[in-house]
Amino acid sequence: EVAKRAARATATLRIERPSVSVTFDDFLSTAATTGVSVLEAAGVRGTFYANGGTIGGQGELGPVASIAQLRAVRDRGHEIGCHTFSHPDLFQLREEEIGEELDRNAAWLQRV
Repeated sequence: EVAKRAARATATLRIERPSVSVTFDDFLSTAATTGVSVLEAAGVRGTFYANGGTIGGQGELGPVASIAQLRAVRDRGHEIGCHTFSHPDLFQLREEEIGEELDRNAAWLQRV
């Protein structure tokens, strides 16, 4: 839903070898430990999508990474991606509310 509403830009990519993007949605604690270990053993980095309203708490699938884990993952060269802040059902929000969620999370990430 967000992709449908977001601005789009066309870009030409020149890659010299195949690539893959490994992402972790909702940034569970296991992503910060096991996920990081698996990626680094393969010599690659991933993207970890963090939602500030659940960091350090309990997610639907288990414990969510802490702020200390988020910083440690970032410091190891992994990308921290911007999620919604409170992890709402986007189908229940108006367009401006989706933007507010994204903006709130981006501001939280900047502070952290």
